[in-house]
Amino acid sequence: MKVLNGAIGCLCVLIYLTTAGWSAEGISSVVKGNNDLALELYAILDAKPEPGASGSVFAPYAIAKSLAMVYSGAKENTALQMVQAMHMKIGSERFHKAFASLSASLESSAVSTGYDLAGFNALFVQEGYSFQKEFLIVQDNVYGILPVGLDFASSPQAQRTAINRRLEGETNNMIKGFLEPGMVTDTTRMLLVSAMYFKGQWESAFDPALTFKADFVRPAGLPTSRAMFMTTNAEFRYGEDSETQLLELPYIGRKFSMLIILPRVASAFSVLEKNLTPASFEQYLTKLRLRKIHVEIPRFKAETTLRLNSALQALGVTDAFDDSRADFSGMDGNRDLYISQVLHKACVEVDEGGPDAGALARHAAADRAAQLPVFRADHPFLFMVRDNATGSILFLGRVIDPGLGNL
Repeated sequence: MKVLNGAIGCLCVLIYLTTAGWSAEGISSVVKGNNDLALELYAILDAKPEPGASGSVFAPYAIAKSLAMVYSGAKENTALQMVQAMHMKIGSERFHKAFASLSASLESSAVSTGYDLAGFNALFVQEGYSFQKEFLIVQDNVYGILPVGLDFASSPQAQRTAINRRLEGETNNMIKGFLEPGMVTDTTRMLLVSAMYFKGQWESAFDPALTFKADFVRPAGLPTSRAMFMTTNAEFRYGEDSETQLLELPYIGRKFSMLIILPRVASAFSVLEKNLTPASFEQYLTKLRLRKIHVEIPRFKAETTLRLNSALQALGVTDAFDDSRADFSGMDGNRDLYISQVLHKACVEVDEGGPDAGALARHAAADRAAQLPVFRADHPFLFMVRDNATGSILFLGRVIDPGLGNL
């Protein structure tokens, strides 16, 4: 979500691009850049959970898509800074074509059964504000979006309410009240809104009858909290070293998986976060092997609303926020647009995700637990939702206190 002279948000771009002609090499390059951006953002974001949420989360794919869209209208140094922040290693045309193909692959999955991947993308502009024909063609042909004219200048709060209602409707009321008072003003000229929500059913569902209440050790010497833990014995991709355990839980259809990175002790969580880099992440992935494991993980909901201006500026995207230096002449033919605010909303929910597995499974879980390796996430951990085909990180977050809102 974002604000260009008011707001700008999330999508990708290039003139007359279609998903035909994509290359695996191009998509791989885009995914690598997006994932590197995700881990760099995690290191500098001060992400706080929403009230009542168990942890914080953001959707790096959506943020990268936002930058890609804005980059399509950027020129000169403004564009160069975005190229560097996005770790763009291929030419502009190939980059946009690959990003369009990646988007088509990921977002078409939302029609599948077994999970909710709800997103919202829309471009709102001040009535009477004109953009370059080529820029509008990109939005229409590549993303099926045409600008919606709204009267921000005369009634900003009424337009904010209308946008929130549309967002709620298109995400089945999963994301509510996204644009807060003050986010839309009479100076808003373009608002590209994006939000993402995910909840899926597991490939191997947890039996709700086995869910139990137990202590969760919180960081920094805080007292333990009580959380509801799901448990199962099943084959998953699992990895470990002397400091960390890794567990990959596939969702139904195996299109997406959740990867949980758990320090062996609660006190090491801050070290785990500090050491999470593109290189260490790649090392984690090499450790995963299929094996039967006893799993205990808490139910949780991670939800966060972020203002990303300072984070993106820390990554070198500075001119775009400066009204005297920003060059978005590829959007309107002039240099009168700049990013005034970058807003982001993401939500991930985790529960048993399936029907009762039955009494036989309950007895089996009790009988075999002592004989299997144990993955017990009873202290803070990192998680991410990934697309298995491309490795793209859709969501990245942490769980600090799953007792909030899940008992």
